[in-house]
Amino acid sequence: MCRATSLSLSKFATVALMNIIPRSTSLEYKLPSNVESIRKGWISSIQASTYISGLFAIAATILLIFNLGSCKIAIAPGSSDNKVLALEVISYASIFLNISACLSCFILIDRLGDIPYHASQNPNLTKGGSVSLRQQEILKIYGVGALWRWVVWHWLFCFTFGAWSIFAQLVLYIWLQESKDLRIAMAALMGFCSLPFFAFLLAPVFNVLFEFSPFQKGTSTRSDSDVTSPTTIPDIESGPTSPNSTRSPNRSPTRTRPRLPPIRPTSSQLQFPPSTPFTAHLYDVKTKTMLPRGPTLEKKSSSGQL
Repeated sequence: MCRATSLSLSKFATVALMNIIPRSTSLEYKLPSNVESIRKGWISSIQASTYISGLFAIAATILLIFNLGSCKIAIAPGSSDNKVLALEVISYASIFLNISACLSCFILIDRLGDIPYHASQNPNLTKGGSVSLRQQEILKIYGVGALWRWVVWHWLFCFTFGAWSIFAQLVLYIWLQESKDLRIAMAALMGFCSLPFFAFLLAPVFNVLFEFSPFQKGTSTRSDSDVTSPTTIPDIESGPTSPNSTRSPNRSPTRTRPRLPPIRPTSSQLQFPPSTPFTAHLYDVKTKTMLPRGPTLEKKSSSGQL
């Protein structure tokens, strides 16, 4: 027991000493492009959450002052003091949760801003290749800190329940003050307005279910232009086809053949007019010689066939 305690203390002292002693920092280090995009995405989301939580905290404070401060609630008939107490609890909880969410956002943004500095001090980090890790694990490798995951969960909890407490505070105030029809309508509206939060929380679950669904396995991400169609070669005996001719969709396609080198006809299959300039370049198959230029060629080509 004492040995284990001494080992843990020595390890803690080593880590503390490493944090105190300055290490070599690369001044020209740049994060990989994918890691940098992940970091910027988290910063944008957390900054938006900071603004929303701050507005919710201000709104919760105003509602608390209006409901329980100078303007006391006139309790509707049929309402009990327990509902008023619940309204007070929800009002105070909303303020605390939204303020706590803002503080968590500050810590997260601070840790994200230190990633390039910590990564520049670790020469063993890879700058390329691929890894099979999640975003939080990638950020942890590049120096976001060991408490990152816990602070993220704390921020999500405070942000979600702080927003819901605002809706609950409004609905409970309406439940104490207004008629029954308005209560039901506002409760239904609260459920509709809470759908984005449910979608935000359940999005990872639905993504996993969709990934393993049989419909996803049967779909192909390749477009029709990526699939190379077989080359259609018409029969030589049937003669050339017109370029303007169109194939009917109901007709069976022409038989497909592999791509072959072009077939060059022999000189005995060619016919030219007597004065064509190409007759000087013909090859005589019978004598296996090139036809000469001059009067001999003109004499042979006078009939129009070689």
